[in-house]
Amino acid sequence: MWHLFIITPTLCNKCLICTGVCNRCVQRFDHHCVWVNNCIGAQNTRYFLLYLLSVCAMAGNIAVLTADMLLQAVLRTGLLHSHYIDEQGEQQHAGPLIIIQPGHLEPLPLEVALLILVNKGPRVPHIIQLWNWQDQPEHYIMVLECPSPGKDLWGFLEVCGGTLVEDIA
Repeated sequence: MWHLFIITPTLCNKCLICTGVCNRCVQRFDHHCVWVNNCIGAQNTRYFLLYLLSVCAMAGNIAVLTADMLLQAVLRTGLLHSHYIDEQGEQQHAGPLIIIQPGHLEPLPLEVALLILVNKGPRVPHIIQLWNWQDQPEHYIMVLECPSPGKDLWGFLEVCGGTLVEDIA
């Protein structure tokens, strides 16, 4: 099931316009977006769509820059002209599939760790709350609950991932 709960809008007593989670009257209430921490309706739908378009453009830009960086690294090191010795002892030319393969021997734990970070990581409202609670250090425990995935990936998955570790192993 995709949605654990559905937010049903209530009507304002004065203007009979739907009120969202933010407790404000929202004309043609659509949904409450947790990423921008605001209710989306008639007045800000175009800005929300522009926001989504800019996020997609940013993701595409990052993909192009990453591909260019990896291509430059392959060309600079001369990996396209490398050779390997096959099972018969003959020297074979290393094609693109052979060059790409060592980077993807075990991609599943990294993908699972990234999914956990996306699902359990801080969102915009949490970051705003952290900015508001800077003088109260007991609220920073949320950030320090999980170990760093860069230092101990399996420990990170055990603490933050729950039953996902048993599914992988």
